[in-house]
Amino acid sequence: KICLRTFLPIFFKMTGTTKKILCPVDGRAFKSKAALAQHRIDAHGGAKQTPVVVKRKAVLRRPRGAGVSAPVSLPSAVHGGGSDMARLSGVDRLYHGDISTRAGAGVIAFDLLITPGSFARLKTVSAAYQRIRYLRLVFRVETQISTNTSGGYVVGFVRDPADVVSNINSLMSQQGSVATKWWQSTAVSATPPNRLFYTSESAEIREFSPGKLMMIIDGKATQSGTYTVYAEWSVELSGAGLENTAQMKPSWNAISNWYTRSTHQGLWTGKTDKASSKISDLIGGGVRPGMFFKLPYSVVVTQSNGHVRNAHWVKAQDDNTLLPCYESPEDVDDGQMVIDDLLISKGSVLDDVTPPPVQGELKAPSSSDSPMMTADLYKLLQVFAKGLELSPNDLLPSGRSLSGDYLKSPEQKEPLDSTGSS
Repeated sequence: KICLRTFLPIFFKMTGTTKKILCPVDGRAFKSKAALAQHRIDAHGGAKQTPVVVKRKAVLRRPRGAGVSAPVSLPSAVHGGGSDMARLSGVDRLYHGDISTRAGAGVIAFDLLITPGSFARLKTVSAAYQRIRYLRLVFRVETQISTNTSGGYVVGFVRDPADVVSNINSLMSQQGSVATKWWQSTAVSATPPNRLFYTSESAEIREFSPGKLMMIIDGKATQSGTYTVYAEWSVELSGAGLENTAQMKPSWNAISNWYTRSTHQGLWTGKTDKASSKISDLIGGGVRPGMFFKLPYSVVVTQSNGHVRNAHWVKAQDDNTLLPCYESPEDVDDGQMVIDDLLISKGSVLDDVTPPPVQGELKAPSSSDSPMMTADLYKLLQVFAKGLELSPNDLLPSGRSLSGDYLKSPEQKEPLDSTGSS
């Protein structure tokens, strides 16, 4: 006998009427969904899936008629944005000079200090940044002269702007220097130091200048001509910030090289007899006698007595004399120098340290500002002197007498005598 309890499962299995739960991957059948889920974890590495409940954000509804919140009641902050760096490149006409038949070998044709102000467009843009990195500097010397001209020149870039380079050997020792003929144009590819410089000029020349471009004559030219220096530059500016130029003093620069000459007083534009000591040739126009300027760096001066001293200032003694000053602006050296030496390079920045006039200061009277003695004043002086039993001459300033224009009346052309009559 077959038990019904045993027969029915066999019957349903044979007839296929039982509900099967199949695995979609391998087709295996399972009795329940829980068994299928366990199979997926064991055989296929599937993790147990749990439904993700997404919480809805609560929306705060403003009551009707509440209006708009006042702007001052909401905290806010304004942050500086934009780029802090800029890259620029360009080509500028840096210098133009004459090729003279009188300048011999060893004469410095030009000595150009390179700063952001050397380039027209860069000078304007760099005022909005604090630091500058020179990526590329190429200087081209284009000569305009006949090919029949003899002679030549040496041009090079000096990477230390404070170095004193005064002869051909010193300039040729600089990396990238070129010696060529007058009728031949050339180019000097400078390799500036890979560092940041300041865009504003200061007392330390190495902090704002990557170097200087120099040309020294190697052979006297047999014909006259001209040359032009062009500069191709590429820079990277950083540290954005506007410079307040409204309160800055007018800038002064050395428009030529400054030399001391043996047995000569003060500073000159050269070492030969053709050099000039005029202030207009050393600094430019607008300089008044009595002005003091601080040098960008101290320079060594050998005095006539053999003493070697460091000069920090210069004084415009008159229109033709610029004197060095040592311990203070008042420590002026008006004696002769001993050594022909280059002190300051062209383009160096000078700081005007002239003391401002003091209001209420009493100055000693001079002959130019003494009041003129008129006839009325003289008569009054006579009455006053008679009461004191003195001569009118005793009441006049020391060194003055009752003769000449000192007693000339504004209404009279002839001077007054001692009695007050002409």
